[in-house]
Amino acid sequence: MFAKVLLALVITLSPTYALADNITFDAFNEFPMNPGAHIEGLFTYQLSVGNAWNLSNSFGNPVSGLVTIAGDVAGSTLDIFLTAGGLFTFNRFDIACAACASNDPPFSLTDPEAVDFIGKNGAATTFTLANQFSIVNHPTYATINSPSSSPIDRLQIRISRAGTGRQVLDNINLTPLPRVSEPSSLLMLISALASLGVGLSRTKKK
Repeated sequence: MFAKVLLALVITLSPTYALADNITFDAFNEFPMNPGAHIEGLFTYQLSVGNAWNLSNSFGNPVSGLVTIAGDVAGSTLDIFLTAGGLFTFNRFDIACAACASNDPPFSLTDPEAVDFIGKNGAATTFTLANQFSIVNHPTYATINSPSSSPIDRLQIRISRAGTGRQVLDNINLTPLPRVSEPSSLLMLISALASLGVGLSRTKKK
């Protein structure tokens, strides 16, 4: 009986931890990106607005990567969230320009597209990392850290400025947060404690 109670306590009180997860966009090659759900590790990503993203196995750190479509209208948005639901933190990402070399017309070194990273928790916006771009040509990448470690339930990546220098993103680093104990675990604990109480009561009567 005591073993049963101890097991219930461990299950109920121990949070479920997960290690940081990189979204690397591996094994995809879609021009433009399929609007359906893409699952990688613990996370799902999919288009919520527009259709101005590529999933390219030609660019990445290492290949493949998420690439903007040159010259498209700004506003196209990719949503990233835990497939099973819950909160996570956004840590960092890699960025380079897929075609920003001055000797690679018609793409321009001085006219790059730009992207926003937006952290959401429910309807509230937790943070915005605005107008991220790189004029360093692929395959040289810069690693950019998140502006906030606040918990979010959705990360949006939005094209904030259209241009002729396409940005490529890779290694979106996210950390799932501990999950709160489930009601079933709490019921298990209550049941075990009730059984223990009945057992002790019967022992005293004897």
